[in-house]
Amino acid sequence: MKKLLSLLSCAAIVLACNSVFAGGADLFLVKCMGCHSKKGGAPFISPTDKSASVWEKYFKRHRHPVDLSKTITKDELNQIIETLKEHAADSDQPASAVIPK
Repeated sequence: MKKLLSLLSCAAIVLACNSVFAGGADLFLVKCMGCHSKKGGAPFISPTDKSASVWEKYFKRHRHPVDLSKTITKDELNQIIETLKEHAADSDQPASAVIPK
């Protein structure tokens, strides 16, 4: 019984760490690129497509044509937006490197 409880405790810790440490770039790849890729139905996007302020306004004004709340939590969306802003065209580190080729 003690081993089972220890195992369950470890599993809970691993799951909690995975959700806490999932970075915005990883979330962008998993949650966004499924649709925004060559195989997806939505137009291809890159963080460098817009400036940081435009990315922020885009989501703040709910411009995304699909309701994201069904697949992305508010926390995940905030992390994705931060990643888009960090790698935006006008950022110190513009990069489309988070997107697989």
